[in-house]
Amino acid sequence: GNRQRCSNNQRGPRMDLAALVGQLVDREQLGPAVSAIKRSVIGCRARKVRLVDAGGVPLLVAIVHDSDPAAAAAACATLGSLAHGGAEAFRAIWGGGAVAALGAQLGHPRPDVVAAAAHALTSVLAAAPSAVSPVFPADYPRLLAGLLAQPAAAALSFELFIASVPLMSEADCLTLVDLGVAAALLQILGEQVPGPADGCARTTAALCSLVALASRRQAVCARLLSVPAQLDGRPADIVIVAKRFLSSTPQCSLLAAVLITKLIGARAIGEDISTLTLQSLQTLVKSCQGPVRARAVLAIGNLLHTCPSLQVEDIESGVMNTLLICATAVDHDIDFRKHFLLGLAAMASRPDFELQMQDCDIARHIAVGLSAAAAPVRRAAALCVLGLSRSVKNIRTVLREAAVAAPLFRLLDDTCLDVQEAASAAVCNLLLEFSPVKKELIQLGALTKMSQFLLADRPVLRLNGVWALKNVLYELPAADAAIAAVVLRDHAPGPLLRQLLGDSQECVQLQALGLVRNAQCTCPQLVLATFGGADGLAAAVLPHLQAISPHIRSEALFVCVNLAQVAAGACALRDHPVLPLLLQSCLEDGPSLVRIPAIMLLRTIAPDSPALAAMAARPPDACVDVRALAAMS
Repeated sequence: GNRQRCSNNQRGPRMDLAALVGQLVDREQLGPAVSAIKRSVIGCRARKVRLVDAGGVPLLVAIVHDSDPAAAAAACATLGSLAHGGAEAFRAIWGGGAVAALGAQLGHPRPDVVAAAAHALTSVLAAAPSAVSPVFPADYPRLLAGLLAQPAAAALSFELFIASVPLMSEADCLTLVDLGVAAALLQILGEQVPGPADGCARTTAALCSLVALASRRQAVCARLLSVPAQLDGRPADIVIVAKRFLSSTPQCSLLAAVLITKLIGARAIGEDISTLTLQSLQTLVKSCQGPVRARAVLAIGNLLHTCPSLQVEDIESGVMNTLLICATAVDHDIDFRKHFLLGLAAMASRPDFELQMQDCDIARHIAVGLSAAAAPVRRAAALCVLGLSRSVKNIRTVLREAAVAAPLFRLLDDTCLDVQEAASAAVCNLLLEFSPVKKELIQLGALTKMSQFLLADRPVLRLNGVWALKNVLYELPAADAAIAAVVLRDHAPGPLLRQLLGDSQECVQLQALGLVRNAQCTCPQLVLATFGGADGLAAAVLPHLQAISPHIRSEALFVCVNLAQVAAGACALRDHPVLPLLLQSCLEDGPSLVRIPAIMLLRTIAPDSPALAAMAARPPDACVDVRALAAMS
């Protein structure tokens, strides 16, 4: 029927629509003209485009505010119809102030105008891309809250609310909560358990509305958690109310589980509720099909990521296999694949992880994720490798089986910088001596690539670059001493090391000191040559004894302890004019992790320095571990 009407309209004279647009400026013809335009464009995209080309959108936006209720309602309906007229028509109404005009009419005294504006605005917002930011009226939260309070417009107001919240600012969402919207929604949920009657639709809409609010930033979730509620005459909160629906209809069970999962990210919630939520979602995965099952799978992935208290053993084997299959499905929801892999990463360091996953072929799923087309999935897979790489056993089993070296190395050149950060962090762990994939990564050129990150603008990439080189040199066997020479000569020469030691980020400074310390254990003379001698190394390291971070001071002191093992280094340290003051500060003000290396350094170089010998003779404090270590050193 729509195609036939559109065809008939297209056969008509093209001047008809232009003439109608011209009549919009005539007060006497306004009402009939806008009504005729509304009837003309509905169901015909070609006429919608023609209306835009004729300049009708600005006139319709102005008519929305007209004193004639019939004309205003017809203009609202026409603008809502244009939202589905293609990209050009949508851009015209989006940039022409239609959102603000329609939103303002939510406060109109006539219910028919309010309904037309709400319906049109819902259509416009539902058609909007997620990246855009609409210009709502300044009092839009108040208008939206007022619409929700009108029982006659319940269904329409819920639809508009769910379409509006994802595009509203965090401040506006917080205002909605402060205006009592969340309390009203919780009151609806506290009144009934969903059933086959109309109340089920209202309850579902209330849950959808709360999910929309909870999907915003954690500040909104935190505010939702503070909203008081009543359940069976007793005080409750949003989690307790949502928990009630975990065992109701599939749709409401799913929405309740999604709501609880989002709230968990803002506040620690009891393990019993998170476990019950997981059980409800697993039931939906096993018993439902279609969109409910797909969203339940996605919710489990989110829950695994946001709730560290969950154990792998809480997931039934059949459901876990379903999740793993979905995690590698090319056409499955990208958000699910991302969150599921992040959930695995969060659980990877637990002692029962490998035992629970041994029949699930997790290695293959990680390998597929590393080569996924979607950047969020690649990043999540790299973070999963990072989580697994914290366990030597996992490196030697799961990751070796997954052959992660080559795909992970490719991600170091990924077009997405977030993926590069995740992949480079995983490579850091895999370059340690006990890693069976270390040799393969070095052969692929990982040292060269990681050293390129030392000059990156992103601090995380610089951090991962220097961390990787530090790990390569950790407990390096004598047979691989040539690697240390390559690192210091080709990848982190003296000028670059000095730059890293003075980096604006303390975390980069700390790892640069660790790199120097590890290199000293393998080739101390080469380290001295890199800094132009013992005096150069002392000058580069000693300023860090004044750092605020105790970890940096401790690492710098250990570098000095190593330096003091070389005759020239001990002499350079003893002759440094400010060293006594720096050591005295470390001994008097530093925590034990600073005082221990300070005493070790003092006892090493004090015999040939009267000033340091006097300092060494005085007990620094009554700390048992410090004095015991001093005696051993």
